[in-house]
Amino acid sequence: AVVTGGSSGIGKGIAHALAHAGASVVIVARGEERVTATVRELTDAGCRAAGVIGDLGSRAGIHQVADEAALPFGEPDILVNSAGINIRPPFAEITEADWDATMTVNALAPFLLGQHYAAGMAERGFGRLIHISSQQAHRAFVGSGVYGASKGAVQSLMRSEAEAWG
Repeated sequence: AVVTGGSSGIGKGIAHALAHAGASVVIVARGEERVTATVRELTDAGCRAAGVIGDLGSRAGIHQVADEAALPFGEPDILVNSAGINIRPPFAEITEADWDATMTVNALAPFLLGQHYAAGMAERGFGRLIHISSQQAHRAFVGSGVYGASKGAVQSLMRSEAEAWG
């Protein structure tokens, strides 16, 4: 299993659950200290875990993560896209850079990582693409306009992937 954002929050909880259920887990995140600490927690508990330091904020970074995350245990059967950012300027002050950063991490990374791994999953006859969304995909929250739009995109992506790869 590859878990983006696996060194904190929801992603860390998912990484722990998968590892304790027997999966070999690759933790992907930007912060080396947190990745190292999470991998140590899992390996100290007798789980198989490895870490990849990567930045999902660019296409090049996403492709690098896709390649590196398959090295420790091979191509994954499970991909959990939990990494996300929520830039919160007032809506009238959201910049194109804010939009691009949010959509790249929250929507483009799940798409590209899914594209990278799903063909192999289908070929092997098993795979899971899991994208963490938000209630903000369905209702607006003050100060989180771009985040909600990105999570709405992720939900549509999940439906398209289910139809394409199922």
